[in-house]
Amino acid sequence: SAEDALARNCTFDPCAMAWVPSSCLYNALLQFFHLMKGTSNAVPMNISFHTFSHPNQQLSIDEASPLAKPVQMSFVHAIDEGMFVITTLEWHLTHCLYVLMKNVRSKETMIGIEPRYCHLGHLEHCSSTLLCFIKSSNTASSKHTFSQIDIYP
Repeated sequence: SAEDALARNCTFDPCAMAWVPSSCLYNALLQFFHLMKGTSNAVPMNISFHTFSHPNQQLSIDEASPLAKPVQMSFVHAIDEGMFVITTLEWHLTHCLYVLMKNVRSKETMIGIEPRYCHLGHLEHCSSTLLCFIKSSNTASSKHTFSQIDIYP
């Protein structure tokens, strides 16, 4: 339960939507996303949660986090158990960027990654979600960026 997580000194990570031990909490990355919110390069952080059974009922992060249940590594249909919330596409895209960055950075930071997010299936899901969003964007094909061209030995 959320009470058990607090008793074990876990913290709720809103980008992972999980209670994590301090060894998995990546404050610098969370701060990066928070700081980007108000810039021209803003990473959307429109965090809005709603109950699954009543989509018009908005929940704060403090109301959503106690809904957590222990993770089952095989997908379980637990919608009736209250562990799912409806959230925004902006949150989902931010979550995917966060998980991808956390996976890459974990090699140098040694910060742990939640088991649900460190496997290829979830990384492929996030990559696909981001690519689908990019392809559906009206500005995705406009010429407004650059890339260096390299040759590696």
